[in-house]
Amino acid sequence: MQSLNLTRDHLLVDYGPVKFVSANTTLWLPLSTEMHMELRGHRYHHKHYLTDYMLFEVDTDHKMGKPKEPPPAPATQAGPAGEPNSP
Repeated sequence: MQSLNLTRDHLLVDYGPVKFVSANTTLWLPLSTEMHMELRGHRYHHKHYLTDYMLFEVDTDHKMGKPKEPPPAPATQAGPAGEPNSP
């Protein structure tokens, strides 16, 4: 198996409050991420800023209720002394 030669790997995530005016809600979400790594002798640095979050919800009017009673089991015909008849 070939080695990946990954010698450094570091990930940093900064969180902060994001206000959603439409739902009057504030959530703590990632605001930026930063990645540092060294792979096969080369160093890499990536930084991402996260914006334009959208909040959505799904509403339903499905109501939960008691489960329906199972239908009664069919009655078996009983022979003499309460033993079932066999065909």
